[in-house]
Amino acid sequence: TSEHAESSVNFLADRQQQVDIELGINPPSQGDYSLVYDGTTLYVDATDGQNQFAWSADSPLEFQIDGVQFNVNEGTEKIHLRGAGGEDSVQLYGSSVDDILHSTNGSVVLTTPGMKLVTSEIELVDVRMESGNDLVYLNGTEVDDSVTLSAAVANFVTSGLTLTVNGFERVVARESAGHDSVVFVDSAGDDRFYSYASHSLMVTGGLVLRADRFDSVSGRSENGGWDTAALHDSAG
Repeated sequence: TSEHAESSVNFLADRQQQVDIELGINPPSQGDYSLVYDGTTLYVDATDGQNQFAWSADSPLEFQIDGVQFNVNEGTEKIHLRGAGGEDSVQLYGSSVDDILHSTNGSVVLTTPGMKLVTSEIELVDVRMESGNDLVYLNGTEVDDSVTLSAAVANFVTSGLTLTVNGFERVVARESAGHDSVVFVDSAGDDRFYSYASHSLMVTGGLVLRADRFDSVSGRSENGGWDTAALHDSAG
């Protein structure tokens, strides 16, 4: 039950802090963590301190907060990690098959075959997609967003969120309100860059990186290889 889950988590968190105190280590945060089930969804609330979350698709029914490991119930389909005050961070590891990552309005959703992970109010999110044919969708917010795309990493920065993703096969970034900018960075191999009035894309190392309707678009060729660019005008 929810009451039992909360009491178990509070005990584990308090016990970890007691161990830290006995070892002369300052606890990583103050107060208790809260775990509440709503059907097949588990909501995990951090404290007002600076909390660090971690989850891996290799062990979908386990996660960590500040080094404390928690086990979730069998049959859980979604874990929602929610930050509070302080600069919270999370490290997510994808599965060995096809995963999908969405970023929308400051919330990040990682969908894997065994579990769906959602983050909100967490300022630093680092996602490693691992193997498989993985897709990343970066949706713009109401403020100015900044995106950097390369074969190695996709970086999305907006108000209250810095998202870093690697290990993907395809990225689509979409502009919303605000003055949004995107920078494409080449690889050491031969890359192709295309820019149209509606979108821009780079084909690099077998990956496809795309950005739609951005106000500012830049392409950088600085890492070697025989890179080409094709710029297409609009109908106006």
